[in-house]
Amino acid sequence: MNSGSSASLFLTPEIRISETGEGIIYLSSNHSLGALPPSILAYLYRWARQRPETVFLAERNKADPSRWDSISYAQTLKRVCQLAEALGDNGLAADRPLMVVSGNSISSALMMLAGLMAGVPVAPISPSYSLLSKDFGKVKHIHQLINPGLVFAENYQAFKSVLELLREMGTQIITADAETPAEGVLNFHKLLAAKDGVGFLAQEVTHNPKAMAKILFTSGSTGMPKGVINTHQMLVSNQEAIARIWPFIEQPGQVFLDWLPWHHTFGGNHNFNMVLRNGGSLYIDGGKPTPEGIKTTLHNMADISPTLYFNVAAGYELLVAYLEQDDALAATFFKNLKLLFFAAAALPSSTWNRLQALIDTHAPREIPITSSWGATETSPLCTSVYFPNTIARNIGLPVPGTDVKLAPVGDLTELRVKGPNIMPGYFQNERQTKAVFDEEGYFCSGDAVELIDRSNPLMGLMFKGRVNENFKLFTGTWVNVGELRVAIVEALSPLATDVVICGHNERYLSVLIFPNVTECEKLTGDPEQNSLVFNQKLQAEVANRLAKHNLENSGSSKQIKRALLLSSPPSFDDNEITDKGYLNQCGVLEHRAEEVAKLYSEKGGEGIIKIAVN
Repeated sequence: MNSGSSASLFLTPEIRISETGEGIIYLSSNHSLGALPPSILAYLYRWARQRPETVFLAERNKADPSRWDSISYAQTLKRVCQLAEALGDNGLAADRPLMVVSGNSISSALMMLAGLMAGVPVAPISPSYSLLSKDFGKVKHIHQLINPGLVFAENYQAFKSVLELLREMGTQIITADAETPAEGVLNFHKLLAAKDGVGFLAQEVTHNPKAMAKILFTSGSTGMPKGVINTHQMLVSNQEAIARIWPFIEQPGQVFLDWLPWHHTFGGNHNFNMVLRNGGSLYIDGGKPTPEGIKTTLHNMADISPTLYFNVAAGYELLVAYLEQDDALAATFFKNLKLLFFAAAALPSSTWNRLQALIDTHAPREIPITSSWGATETSPLCTSVYFPNTIARNIGLPVPGTDVKLAPVGDLTELRVKGPNIMPGYFQNERQTKAVFDEEGYFCSGDAVELIDRSNPLMGLMFKGRVNENFKLFTGTWVNVGELRVAIVEALSPLATDVVICGHNERYLSVLIFPNVTECEKLTGDPEQNSLVFNQKLQAEVANRLAKHNLENSGSSKQIKRALLLSSPPSFDDNEITDKGYLNQCGVLEHRAEEVAKLYSEKGGEGIIKIAVN
């Protein structure tokens, strides 16, 4: 039922490409990035003047969840100026950052923008470091590293344990509670009321583009998180690049419904700043890409029809199952939608096809499904699929301003990048900074890619997994984990939400499977994940599908000999799933060591599925 071409949404790619005798390939865009504003605050000033009454942010009212509380661009600028004035009186400075421990909210946004306006670096950290940890090891590590002048939490009671620890360490706390929750704790609302912000309102604030705006922390899947310096230049160059490749984004009235966390570069830099750059409206989704969290997202979708939608692969996997069963919700979701975007992990082809079928049925226009590549260190956008595409693992072509280098590393090719969007380094860590830049100044991402078609580079780059994620079997045979994982998810789709490849120093490959409970229930009639492990019908289906995969893929580096359905979903608490919503392979292998051992026990064990190999 849709009409119209999606090609008109995108800039036509023009790419320069060259290759050296050593097999290094360089790619860059012929389109210029253009002039950059000094900071993202320029966007806030612009829309407060040009679209003062437009809703900037909205969130569910805590007392009455049927209502949305919202704040306009004019109101945002006024309150940010008031808070910026107050922050200068409370120990914050360029070397005493603002640390934010709670999640997405209007008050968190105001605090972070006020920090930027006051010239204070902002360090948002994962709420899970405070809410799920028993020893607060990562919070203490970050606190010691950055020495914050002030710590903000939306609610004192929710973060009481970690806030009391930080107070004992001599750190000033501020919360957005209606009343001051404890003696000595600053109150967000009283700070607002105490200042008029006239100084900041009267003259637009500008900053040195290369000054530090944020410190974002890597997920810390191994060891303690590293602090990534984000400059003002990095943040605006990303947004100007997005506006170049997606010219439609500058049209008034863009609406976002987004759950992605602001302490992460995808949610906080890519999405939040995109709304701000283009004068759009962001409805804060309190959901998550989990079986329980998706219900909140669905409730919000009944109210809000976005024009752009962002999610991770796991989120789309859950979403399509509900949209296929609810025509009214699907019609509302697709009504105004112009683009669907995924990142962080490859979207299985089966999920892509189901999304496309929903678009064909419910959307009034053609809607492209697109993706990109980036990292915390690149703020994040470097490559993007800004052209018609049907390949799920395509991460696109360089965006204006970013140069790409494809460097051979063993049998793989590493993606390396250079540009104004790349970090100057890790905070207080010169050694690690030097380790991630090559002799030409390119950031070494650790991600493996290849040209989809060397004879036609404009088809884009294919993501091939992590360079250092691969391992050797006992025989010395290398296993390409990223590529194999995608293939196994495809083979099992839609019965599996994700898988973990096992076999380091073992004689054969095995796989741990996280079942898609909703889809498995359709096959078995059994809604309980803990009993799916032993369901003979499901086990037989898994065995048949993996045997078919083995027939089509020769060699010990691709064939799966054993499998195990897991009885519980991946856990945030145990570092099995990241804040971005994708699987932490190392975390799962560590936490599920007993299940891995069963896969390699001579006797096997209850629930072990043995797969035919050719």
